[in-house]
Amino acid sequence: MAIGADYEIILSEMRLRLKSGHVLSEFLELNNNLEPSSEKWANSIAWNFIPFYSELTGYGLNSFLIGSPKNKKKKIQYIFSNDAIVEINTFNSQGGAADRSFIRYDESTSEMLTVDEDNIPYRLSRTLKKENLIVSSFIVQDDGQYWVYEYLWELGVIIGIRDFSLNSAKPFVDLTVAYNENGEVDRISYLFNDEQFFVYEKK
Repeated sequence: MAIGADYEIILSEMRLRLKSGHVLSEFLELNNNLEPSSEKWANSIAWNFIPFYSELTGYGLNSFLIGSPKNKKKKIQYIFSNDAIVEINTFNSQGGAADRSFIRYDESTSEMLTVDEDNIPYRLSRTLKKENLIVSSFIVQDDGQYWVYEYLWELGVIIGIRDFSLNSAKPFVDLTVAYNENGEVDRISYLFNDEQFFVYEKK
């Protein structure tokens, strides 16, 4: 699927980084220089590195737990440094490590590397900013899948998402983001043959 030369260049570079033997050491070196300041726990995903990624897969965000859980079974740990999430640890049903994500931030480009329980990298995510707003994001996986999103902002919130993902039925899909009176995402939808389809609806 044609997604534009600029995006193809970014995806190709990300695939090469993901396959390189040193991408994990890069992230670990950066994170080793950080001072963890706090941690939070959740029963499921409570924060998106890629804007609305959880909602785009059909699930809303969970709330952070108050305090630490009694055990780690099926829990997610978020580690903070200077109020920013820098590491995410996901635990399986036995309380063992399932996967880990390391996040590095930059003024214009931020990245998240996800590794499996054997510390093998399998996903690299990236966001690009302009004027402190995320304007596009990218995900590549070791199985060849990829996701590309562009964001339309209005009055400080994202109101539209253009989806160029591999599994998209068309060259791209324009998604509309609607909010409730509390400023929370209420639904994400798109039009096809004059019919509205919902990717996500808040329950």
